[in-house]
Amino acid sequence: MGLLLVIKKGERSGNRLSACYVLSSSEYLHGWEVSWGDHPSCAHKPIGIFISLIFDVATKHCVDIATHRYGCCVLNKCITYSTGKQRQKLLVEICSNGLKLAQDPFGNYVIQFIIELKIPSVAAMLLSQFERHYAYLSRQKFSSHVIEKLLKCFEEGRSKIINELVSEPHFDQLLQDSFANYVIPSALGVTKGPVRTLLLHAVRPHMLLQRTSPYCKKIFSRRLLKK
Repeated sequence: MGLLLVIKKGERSGNRLSACYVLSSSEYLHGWEVSWGDHPSCAHKPIGIFISLIFDVATKHCVDIATHRYGCCVLNKCITYSTGKQRQKLLVEICSNGLKLAQDPFGNYVIQFIIELKIPSVAAMLLSQFERHYAYLSRQKFSSHVIEKLLKCFEEGRSKIINELVSEPHFDQLLQDSFANYVIPSALGVTKGPVRTLLLHAVRPHMLLQRTSPYCKKIFSRRLLKK
């Protein structure tokens, strides 16, 4: 698979590995020693043992890895190569920390990556994690991208997201927010039927905002507001 083993300094016990990460290039990251698979500690051990260990550690330390500049790419590779129960455990652990990761500069890429897999159980876990936080997440720089991705990839979650957004006491502030103003057009672009009608009814009373707010022009474009 072209993966590397990373052995944490000072955590070797005899001929066993106590911790490892997977990286795509050889480098030193925060005290983690990166080595190819022929490291002395790896000698005479079936590759399957190390693959299993890699996924176990990735699952256990998924938050630390996901929030690292290079680790987020590493974790996405682990997700790609994992299968069956290993993948399920890894995805469950990531989703259980979804609210935190969605707001992180690097963790949000991991959440967007698993959303793109379009796995129903992942959607259900994330929608549960984000419940009652959609308006807040839409206002944040990194998590706003996550909400847009959810709207695009999971039709079954759109109603819940839209209902929560339009129920926001200060909905007009969402329209004028520097990040949420991207979420609303995304929602208008993918919703249909009653859900779209609900959103349109919430947006249209604020059309005068386009005269005073630089962030509203796209929201009130004729193309998006067409029935």
